[in-house]
Amino acid sequence: MITKLLLILLAFNWSSLLLSAEETIPITILYTCGNKGSFIPSKIYESRIFKDIDIKIGDRYGGYAAIAHYIGKTRDKVEEEKGVFLLIDGGNSLVGSSEANFFKGRVSVDFMNRMGYNSITVSNLDWSLGVDNVKELSDNAKFAFLNANILIKETNQHPPYLKPYIIVEAGGLKIGIIGYVQHDLSIWLDPTRVNGLVGQPAIPIVQKYIEEMRDKGADLIIAMDHTAGDNYRNTASRTRGIDVLIDGAAGWDSYYVGEVELPHPEKIENTYIFPEVDSNFAVGRIDLTYDRKNQRIASTHFERYFMNLKEVDEDPEIEKFVTKFSDIYFEVIGKKLQEVIGYAADDLTTDWDDDWDAPLGTLICNALRQTAGTDVGIQNLGAIRRHIKKGPIKVRDVQDAIPFKNKLVTFKVTGRDIYRFRFLSFYHDSQPRVPWIYTSGMKITRTPEMMIKNITIGGKAIESDRDYTFATNSYLYNGGYLQRDGVCRDFKVREEKVTDIVVDYIKEHSPISSSGREVGTHVEY
Repeated sequence: MITKLLLILLAFNWSSLLLSAEETIPITILYTCGNKGSFIPSKIYESRIFKDIDIKIGDRYGGYAAIAHYIGKTRDKVEEEKGVFLLIDGGNSLVGSSEANFFKGRVSVDFMNRMGYNSITVSNLDWSLGVDNVKELSDNAKFAFLNANILIKETNQHPPYLKPYIIVEAGGLKIGIIGYVQHDLSIWLDPTRVNGLVGQPAIPIVQKYIEEMRDKGADLIIAMDHTAGDNYRNTASRTRGIDVLIDGAAGWDSYYVGEVELPHPEKIENTYIFPEVDSNFAVGRIDLTYDRKNQRIASTHFERYFMNLKEVDEDPEIEKFVTKFSDIYFEVIGKKLQEVIGYAADDLTTDWDDDWDAPLGTLICNALRQTAGTDVGIQNLGAIRRHIKKGPIKVRDVQDAIPFKNKLVTFKVTGRDIYRFRFLSFYHDSQPRVPWIYTSGMKITRTPEMMIKNITIGGKAIESDRDYTFATNSYLYNGGYLQRDGVCRDFKVREEKVTDIVVDYIKEHSPISSSGREVGTHVEY
């Protein structure tokens, strides 16, 4: 009797497993983003990045060979288990690093061709070498260049080298992949880089193409969102039909605002949302089971896999591929980047002291102010992406710290309008809150609530009838931040690059000292 019952139970469980296997399909999505085409691993000296992960001091992270090994290993396992495998990128991965810029993104595209990427969502930094460069890279890519909401200005049509979406057929499913970006693209980089193009608000366009993909039989919709900030949540709540939304705007901004917790997966309405990764450090992995019968996602699992070279292997073929290009790079330009231009007596960080001064922020503002001969220098905190470690300062250190190709901009504000210049009161939405700008030549005292109490310029009270001159970067000008209140005037966009200005300033004023209180983050190749 017991044996008969056991046989019945075994038969029941086996038939249930067969039914489950027929009705659910396993899907694995690997995604990368934000590595700026950095095909060479980087060594982390100090880090205060995230509270809930451990970036190990002194270890080397990232690089294409490590990413390739993880991708290859994962793909083999998924295919062995008869699952669906997708590989996509969230953008800011073609160019942006010195080595990627040197090869104009060709190494990035070659790597992604070799790894079998399905798509990349072309985002702000990817355009930094210009429209023609993006077109050429797209022509050489075996994967889709996605961007649903960037159109040709004259025709309002998609550029021929960009697609709004693709539909991948695998495992008996049709999977739609759509990519889109912040529509005000020109404020994120020099607008001449995107001449002839115009951005449209993402939500109505995304909704249109979701419906189009569904009409073409898409069972599952994946959205790669590079709208920055918390805008991806807005898209998830105001569109219908996205099954999986990935935040591709990898701006791990705790580099410059202090320790924060990494975002976690969440769900808004019927959309599963997965957080950004910075592929200098990690690859994102999503494992889904899709319920074919009920046409829905039955389960999800997410992890970030960190590319610490002490803990992960490197693909030998891709390592040879990387070495070929890195040898050329260091022979031609690497020596220049390793040039020592000065010495830092202390760690130059973006950490504010009690007077709201920060060593690296103040250094950059001083350089701008001296070059332009203005009363005040201003730099936004988002334009500073690394700290500079105590010791010899190399050209590369400055490029890592301020990687954007911003130009010097000057303008005037009359004394009576200084307090109406609201940009001075912007703050980053971190905890605790911090100012959104660094200054020199200007002293701003603030309340505990971050409201401005008093402003002095040159150590003196503001004279209402006097014109005060300011120096800053072209990002703030192109983004319209300086024009909002109507108090800034006589703008002049000059040809000097902010990075070059800071290099020259360090050469002239070395050694550079500071009173920085915390150790920051510095990357060396």
